[in-house]
Amino acid sequence: MKSFTVRGTWWLPEDDARRVPGELRLSSEEFSLVLDGALLDGPEPVSGMSFRSFFEPVSRPVLLGRTSDWEKFTLLDCSGQVPLIPGEAKATTWIPTAALRGVHLAPDEANFDIVQIHHEDLHVWSGGGGIQQTIATEEGSSRISSITLAAREQALASIEVDGARIQLISAPAFSASDVEGSLRMDTVWRVQVNAPMPWRSMLSQWVIPLRELVSFAVMRPADIKEVSLHVASGNQYTWGTLLLRLLELDREDRPRRRRIRQEMLFTSARLPGGVEEGVARWLA
Repeated sequence: MKSFTVRGTWWLPEDDARRVPGELRLSSEEFSLVLDGALLDGPEPVSGMSFRSFFEPVSRPVLLGRTSDWEKFTLLDCSGQVPLIPGEAKATTWIPTAALRGVHLAPDEANFDIVQIHHEDLHVWSGGGGIQQTIATEEGSSRISSITLAAREQALASIEVDGARIQLISAPAFSASDVEGSLRMDTVWRVQVNAPMPWRSMLSQWVIPLRELVSFAVMRPADIKEVSLHVASGNQYTWGTLLLRLLELDREDRPRRRRIRQEMLFTSARLPGGVEEGVARWLA
């Protein structure tokens, strides 16, 4: 998860026609939407009306946006401002509690049935799969004639807890161009719940406890890289990336050495009763 600043246009779901340009900022110290105007109007002025402030606080469950790169954002549980002084507001600020990147949701659609968690140290701790490589050389020479790389997705564990299915999945990620390519293996937690729940419940019930298990095992905070949520009312492609103001954002420019198994208190294979029973006990 990385800090960023993006510009776009922003609006309330109930007033799609009123769109205001502005800038969304996310860092460890700030998560804010600064608009070049206002999304809401204050009360109509009445003779003799007095004001004690320039703005009135207001809250909305959802704000929507689209960036200059055409990327969708849904801002969740937002507090903002309504200008009270008659006349056009030059700027207003909204503070989202969280955001979903890549999807637009109405307030009644913000419930989720699957969460996928990618965080630091999970691949080594879980014993995730590796990359098989075959290098062929020309006969009588050390010159390389071909290189073959192979990797496959693998379910490392499947655990049933309180009606939810928790999986540890190791999978390859591949990128290539005409002149270069890369193949990387990584591991994620994937939790599918039996009843849709809001993002806060997904975070407190699954994301934080599973990340803390690995943090305890490796003796340092396992920084979150990405949390993806599947929208319960959507199709198989309706996923959003959850964005939060986290301390991890302070450390994004200071890469840390990857832990090896010998430096950990324990790995998944050494949990009491095995990984399935050990994770179930941790979450109990």
